[in-house]
Amino acid sequence: MHHHAEVWIPNKEDFEAQVDRVLAPYNEEFSEKGFWGWYMIGGRWKGIHVPGYNPEEDPNHKEPCKLCLGTGTRNDLGTFCKTEKEKVRWLKWSKGCNGCHGSGVQVTWPTEWEPHPKDVISVDEIQEDFNCYTLILPGEVLHSTEFHLEAPEGMQFQKTSFGGKVIRVLKERGIATGYLVTVDYHS
Repeated sequence: MHHHAEVWIPNKEDFEAQVDRVLAPYNEEFSEKGFWGWYMIGGRWKGIHVPGYNPEEDPNHKEPCKLCLGTGTRNDLGTFCKTEKEKVRWLKWSKGCNGCHGSGVQVTWPTEWEPHPKDVISVDEIQEDFNCYTLILPGEVLHSTEFHLEAPEGMQFQKTSFGGKVIRVLKERGIATGYLVTVDYHS
């Protein structure tokens, strides 16, 4: 599952290396306290600090559809639609292609996206209502939910006191300087 993290760093210089160092102790492959197996800066949350920005609408993230070869209509319906009724229903749902819904253009995978310049943002630019799933501060990792194996109702995720409220936590910790780096991680 992919999650949105914000990683606090003291300055912007060589921010990729700083994020690598901060996240290294939490790699689930090497640590009991690990919670990620893969991550990238930005990713699915690229540009989250920019009001109105949608990475899926970014023209730099578009390419000809690989399923219909940019035509908007797949020519291989017979391989997965066995009856005429299935074809009609599928074509209505997909508008001709399930990769692009008939446009001939598809969105590239988030793993191919370059980070947005605002994926590294000064703490004083964070919006009051900004939320994330995981906030990583010096010596502290806060998740908005935690997985409990032995919860009263059985295995489940339960909300934590963090609740994703970034500004509240930064103020409580007295953090008024530095930067947050947007990270997409998989656990």
